[in-house]
Amino acid sequence: MSSLAVLMLTACAVTESPTGSVYEDALDAGTSVTTVSAKMPSLVDMPPPTTQSGSYLAGRQGLMEGRYDLAWPYLHHSLLTDPGNRMLLQENLNLAMAQGAVQQAVSYHQQLVAQGVTAPNGQLAMLVDAIQRGDWAAAEAVTTQLPNNELNILLRPAIQGWIRLAQDNPAGARAAMLQMPLTHPLRWLVDNQIGLVGWWLGELPAAEQAFSNALGQDPQPPLRLVESLTTVQQLQGRQTEALAVFDRLLAQQPENDWLLQMRRQTAQDALAKGLAKPWLQRPQDGIADLFLTMAMLLQDEQFRDARVQYLQLALAISPDLELAKMQLARTLAGYDRCSESLKIWHKIPRSSPWSWTVRLDEARCLELLDHREEAIDQLESLASERPNRRDVWMLLGDIHRNASQFADAQAAYGKAIAVKGATPPQEGDWPLYYVAGIAAEQAKDWPSAERYLKKALELSPNQPSVLNYLGYSWLDQGLDKGEAAEMIRQALSLRPNDPYITDSLAWVYYQQKQYDKAIELLERALSLVANDPVITDHYADALWQVGRRMEARYQWQRALLFKPDERLQESIQGKLANGLANKN
Repeated sequence: MSSLAVLMLTACAVTESPTGSVYEDALDAGTSVTTVSAKMPSLVDMPPPTTQSGSYLAGRQGLMEGRYDLAWPYLHHSLLTDPGNRMLLQENLNLAMAQGAVQQAVSYHQQLVAQGVTAPNGQLAMLVDAIQRGDWAAAEAVTTQLPNNELNILLRPAIQGWIRLAQDNPAGARAAMLQMPLTHPLRWLVDNQIGLVGWWLGELPAAEQAFSNALGQDPQPPLRLVESLTTVQQLQGRQTEALAVFDRLLAQQPENDWLLQMRRQTAQDALAKGLAKPWLQRPQDGIADLFLTMAMLLQDEQFRDARVQYLQLALAISPDLELAKMQLARTLAGYDRCSESLKIWHKIPRSSPWSWTVRLDEARCLELLDHREEAIDQLESLASERPNRRDVWMLLGDIHRNASQFADAQAAYGKAIAVKGATPPQEGDWPLYYVAGIAAEQAKDWPSAERYLKKALELSPNQPSVLNYLGYSWLDQGLDKGEAAEMIRQALSLRPNDPYITDSLAWVYYQQKQYDKAIELLERALSLVANDPVITDHYADALWQVGRRMEARYQWQRALLFKPDERLQESIQGKLANGLANKN
């Protein structure tokens, strides 16, 4: 991990570690919060805590699950009972930031400062609060106090530049920009900020050059950077060059709907006709965009909390920032907060370049909320609008497959493949053929399934999932047993800790009547995933074959507890009643 990544990961930590409290005592000596949380049930399943330590641990569990909405009442309750506790102040500060409650975050941070503790995210809350109040002197004072680290080498001068522009101090803004490091790993961000300041000052040729420099440093550049470059080109009356930028990027990302929509808007000369306006309208917008950029850089799961906080800071400054709304909604949806996500997405108009992506995301959330029919209706509506979009057919196939509607899933995936058929399949298309093969196999259409799976393997020969699925399917049907076994062995060598591939190889040994080897592998598979009905059923079968009949019956009974599908359930019940007919 780079030093910049480490700094981003720790951006929300206090500069002094609080120690000694009833909450730490609850964690047992030498046991981390993470360890305790891993032992706890899901927060939504827990009864309301009745003790201080219980409230704290419940709140921590909410943080671990990304359920800030559920964690906040618990941690707020804990703070009320111990208002001077530094740890609780920091946790409540983090939650206030994640919920977008800037004023509350400022209050918590002020209490920490009174105790001699400074939290970097609390400083950012104070900065945004000053910006909201239009107190630019206070905003600059906070900015100068940001700690000296590799991240703030970028943030501090950029923020200072925008603050000075808000104070009508162009010379001061230029001086701030000169402090940005030209050799930083995120050099494109430096060029982007230089371009934005030039744009604000009306220095359009210089701004365009800076944007072009930034664009050339990333094969898939941030879309806001693309928007800035093409807008500056249009403002100079060079619409053709703006279109060329879109065309070059669309050649690499032909189904990027934002690029398609923005190109269409540019071709219609919307900017010149006043139908659209540049996104940069205030110096505050530059700071909000900077926070959004930070959030977009933090896509890894380990940076989740920092990403959410940066998005909330961006929206606190620019509430209509559509990309920040979309990213926040998508992040919340990943933590079982789809109802909140849908409310955010519904505020993004159909005229937005993000509309198509938003409506796909809405369909995913509707399925998660068990509104499957509504999700299907939305996707079918999208498909009627643009039948040649592969993404909508793929998602429709996923929803049907998740509901075990395999024939419908196969049909949807088939349409996605037909759309792609206009161009030769590429290596990156193997997942589509893989899921189409799964749907066809489950729909009892083995010829189509085999064709799809072989195509997936042709496109990407070393995909363990495809090797395993095709090999196991052949094995299960008594076809090409030698080649099937070799494919499964190859899959396991590529992914040695996969319980399902381990189960497949165990089944190879089972069919070869090498039951002891099968049992050894099945026990290993169950150590990796203990509650799988298929693996447990296979384990019971192998136990039966070596004469361990009582254990076998116990394992079949366990398999029934894991909710197998109807076909497997009937098979297990038959074995519980009669044993295995093919016993040795």
